[in-house]
Amino acid sequence: MIYKPGIFWHFVFLCPVVAMADDPKERPRSNAEIEFSRHIAPILAAHCLECHGPDAQKRQAGLRLDTRKGALARLESGGFAIVPGNIGQSQLIKRVTSHDNDFRMPPDLKRRLSSHLIKLLSRWIEQGAKFSRHWAFVAPRRQALPSVKNKAWARNAIDRFILARLENAALKPAPQAGKRTLIRRAYFDLIGLPPTPDEIKEFLKNDSPSAFAELIEQLLASPHYGERWGRHWLDVARYGDSSGGDENDFYPLAFRYRNYVIDAMNGDVPYDQFVQEQIAGDLLPSVDGVRRELDRVTATGFLTLGMRILNEKDPLKKRADIVDEQIDTLGRAILGLTLGCARCHDHKFDPVSNSDYYALAGIFHSTDLKNRTLKQAAKNTQKVMAVADGKVRNVKIHIRGSHLSLGKEVPRSFLQVMDDRRAQSIPADQSGRLQLARWLTRLDSAAGGLVSRVMVNRIWHWHFGRGIVGTPDNFGVKGQRPTHPLLLDYLARRFIRDGWSIKSMHRLIMLSSTYQMAAQNPVVQTAQLDSENRLYWRFNRRRLEAEEIRDALLFHAGRLDRSVGGAQTKIKSRDLSPTDMVKNRRHYETFRRRSVYLPVVRTNVYKFLTLLDFPNACRPVGERDATTVPTQALMMMNSPFVIRQSEFLAKSILADERFDNNSARIRQLYLRLLSRPPAEVETRWTRQFLEKYEQLLKGEADDGIRRWTAWTALCQTLISSNDFFYMN
Repeated sequence: MIYKPGIFWHFVFLCPVVAMADDPKERPRSNAEIEFSRHIAPILAAHCLECHGPDAQKRQAGLRLDTRKGALARLESGGFAIVPGNIGQSQLIKRVTSHDNDFRMPPDLKRRLSSHLIKLLSRWIEQGAKFSRHWAFVAPRRQALPSVKNKAWARNAIDRFILARLENAALKPAPQAGKRTLIRRAYFDLIGLPPTPDEIKEFLKNDSPSAFAELIEQLLASPHYGERWGRHWLDVARYGDSSGGDENDFYPLAFRYRNYVIDAMNGDVPYDQFVQEQIAGDLLPSVDGVRRELDRVTATGFLTLGMRILNEKDPLKKRADIVDEQIDTLGRAILGLTLGCARCHDHKFDPVSNSDYYALAGIFHSTDLKNRTLKQAAKNTQKVMAVADGKVRNVKIHIRGSHLSLGKEVPRSFLQVMDDRRAQSIPADQSGRLQLARWLTRLDSAAGGLVSRVMVNRIWHWHFGRGIVGTPDNFGVKGQRPTHPLLLDYLARRFIRDGWSIKSMHRLIMLSSTYQMAAQNPVVQTAQLDSENRLYWRFNRRRLEAEEIRDALLFHAGRLDRSVGGAQTKIKSRDLSPTDMVKNRRHYETFRRRSVYLPVVRTNVYKFLTLLDFPNACRPVGERDATTVPTQALMMMNSPFVIRQSEFLAKSILADERFDNNSARIRQLYLRLLSRPPAEVETRWTRQFLEKYEQLLKGEADDGIRRWTAWTALCQTLISSNDFFYMN
């Protein structure tokens, strides 16, 4: 039997960070401090704990290496396995280096330590054999602002943390981006739409030092802010309008959860409240107003929207699978942990035991999924996808995840690695959802600190294209370490101090010099020293997301319906015939509202979006892919939707009486599509393009049609360009 290392972390409240210690990419520098959680814990888990772990019946020589107390205790035979600072007196080192096969450990030849691992153990003991706790499971600490040399560059606290790292690495930040770049960046970041030429002109004329701050406030007040940032959360909440799986039935009420998210973002609902409402909105104390009560129950749609296998014949397995999906979503979306891995066994890496999983499972097994009819006004009612407490019960451990093989019963509770004396107990007659929601957002606790860290990292990721933690859905062992851990702690505490306000975090980030840097840095050596820009010496150029591209096309064509909210249009979701597929595609391509309102039919998402890396709606997605493949270019060349928007755009440019010559029209087209005027060489090229295109059509159509067709081709060409697709 191979020892399961997951329980090791549970016992010592520790956890490794990224990879196994024998991975060459994870090897520390020769003079670096050896980290227990990163380098030593994986060695002990893989090579030692089967015989020296928590299982008393299997333990050998009375030695336990899964706790600090046990590892430093006197051995039955005398002496100590580990003597901090003294490898010569440490029996552990003598055993793993012995040439006597009867004395050497571990006895299994296949599991013996490599010379590299032995060196790591030796260096760790020489350095004092320190047992450390994984950073994600410790409440964020108060961080003093670091001192910097270039004080004039640092506008706020973010800049101090970023600049201190840059100066330490002898790097210089890029210069500030131009105002045209900043307004385009802010518009797409906050509302997902481009600025108009008139809006750009007004911003350029505003010489006030507070011009950019005023622009940010204007965009945060826009109802389109909620559509943009609500869509971010819908990625994480694995929003879909159908069940997916085998039947793929349509969810006719899912849109109400989508609208709740958009409204919550627009209203800057505090994030702790936002989390509590989605876990236990139906159980929270009453608030004034029927509308608010309705919103809170609607919010619990978060727990009901997952993919389901509707044709499962075994009701017990079906329920267990639904609960598993809920726990996995809760873990990835809110805690940044892969809790679902503990369904079948103790987590292989993170400090989540099999018992922890079923402690949470009991909470969700005590919760029923149901459509609820709620009072909306004096004479109206509204039906929503939601949850309600059901028959309260604990569940037994499902051995290897099977409901057919049951172990001991586990009381309903939370994750022990982040539990503390202040954690609420769960009353016998309640499911525990309310207590779970409050535990997740408890101030100054490990759980609340992790929830805050995960969300501020998401906000940072959605602004910069990469999080401080590069794996936004995984803060555990297999996730990446934060590039700026002190900044992450500062932001997590600041987020809580500012009332969990997402809009306040936008202001802090966007008003920093870090955010306002150009995407190019003229200092050549900077790129050479940090080619991946992990230290943020420039702004990361990013490709627009699928919805931004589609919405911008409709916007520029003058065809975008900017109304907010509303019901979902039902389309065919399963058993698609060729006729159904044509009808669905026609609906998608004639839909004029923003992309956030398009039906997300799992297994049959709109191809325009999927080709541009729309996320898999069957699981939480905190980081979208950004691929560059030939099919994207082919779609931009051949899509009827793209061609149609190009035709409308060309028609509007030609019909605008303010511009009476091609040079003026070309300038206006560049201002609309790219938020900048054309360079002289671009103007010459564009004029030649139009002349040659019209010449090719000579004799095939009258002058008006030839002209419109040439301008349509020009519009489609610019729409397909990198300058349209990418934001600096």
